[in-house]
Amino acid sequence: MTAIPGDWLRRAAPAALIVVSLGLAACGGSDSEPAEKKVAATTAEPTVDQAAADEQALEKLVTDFWSVRVAAQNTGEATPEQFAAVLEPGLVEVELGTVRDYKSLKVLRIGAPEITGVEVMAAGDTAELLACLDEDGWAAEEDGKPVELPKTGKKAWGAKAERNGDRWIINDFLSVDESKAKKTC
Repeated sequence: MTAIPGDWLRRAAPAALIVVSLGLAACGGSDSEPAEKKVAATTAEPTVDQAAADEQALEKLVTDFWSVRVAAQNTGEATPEQFAAVLEPGLVEVELGTVRDYKSLKVLRIGAPEITGVEVMAAGDTAELLACLDEDGWAAEEDGKPVELPKTGKKAWGAKAERNGDRWIINDFLSVDESKAKKTC
């Protein structure tokens, strides 16, 4: 088959989009303000039981977030409700946009990243989440054909969370530099 001028660009576009979105997913960052002010329960000093419950809930939040992201990108199907359980509204729209972009390019992710070394630090109603993320096992296909993605190995991933009523949600992602400064993988 003879390549026509510009054909390389059409073939490279999905890989470039994935690489760019991987960078955005790793560094995240949200300049959006929450649509509404969230009501937060506050206590002066958390009890040992409360601190342990928060730590467990925050570790689960990391796992749940990545499960939802992987399921959405692997199937090309996502609903706001899926992400609303783990993200604040502005970040829900970002994730849905990524899934829509992949779907329009006929790109699906295959497999899953490896998340290890999860660390959570809660202070009152805010928390920081850190983990090591290895996306080398999370491949991609464009219209059923493999897309070559760069192998990056383990890298630091981070997010911020806040208590929203009786649950925690992610309300921002740390930049790559912030994550690297706080977590060694």
